[in-house]
Amino acid sequence: MDHDAEDALLASPSRDGQKRHANSPASGTDKRPCVGSENVLKIVIKCVNGDVDDDFFDRLLLELSKMQWTIPSHEPQPCFKGSGHSLGVGWFHAADNNSQVWLTHSLKIIQESGSIPDFTVSSYIPIPQLRRAIISVPNVPRLGKDGPSVVLQAVSRFNRNLNTKFWRIVKILPLTNKKYSVIIAMDEKSIVQIEKQKNKIYYSLSQVYVKIYTKNE
Repeated sequence: MDHDAEDALLASPSRDGQKRHANSPASGTDKRPCVGSENVLKIVIKCVNGDVDDDFFDRLLLELSKMQWTIPSHEPQPCFKGSGHSLGVGWFHAADNNSQVWLTHSLKIIQESGSIPDFTVSSYIPIPQLRRAIISVPNVPRLGKDGPSVVLQAVSRFNRNLNTKFWRIVKILPLTNKKYSVIIAMDEKSIVQIEKQKNKIYYSLSQVYVKIYTKNE
């Protein structure tokens, strides 16, 4: 998946990736999701607890395929330009409005059936390309195995004026001098707000400096 489409679907540190394309949501030919006026035909899938991984996505495709088989042969079949998952988030790109209506309705039935773990369905929202920044944070709260989520939650909690929804943790460097260096991809609106604050944000019980890379770095 290209970086712009990947950023638009972010919100999870998972690096799982899979793409499918064809008339059926369960086909296996790779294709990049289109970006532009057709965004209205795209749907995003997120797990309530955890990430959309290979196992979850395959189970979801299986349920959709079962429902597609029940459509009478004389009725129009739903068509899709692509589907897949990346960064812990799943996506579907319907070929037309009727296919999107069928997909949305089918996903609602699957949600209500409880046949697979809880998930949410939302519209695709493209965002500008992200810029990288780096901060040094203390090990309080402890990062542990879920470090990216802990960092984003801490920033969001103490900086209500920043929308971290589209932020992505690129890398957390090893602990040095009781601090972690965290490389974060941020949207331009957040960058502008942080610069107004003299490149400082609140983290835990202190303020930390945010080094923002130029667009070419």
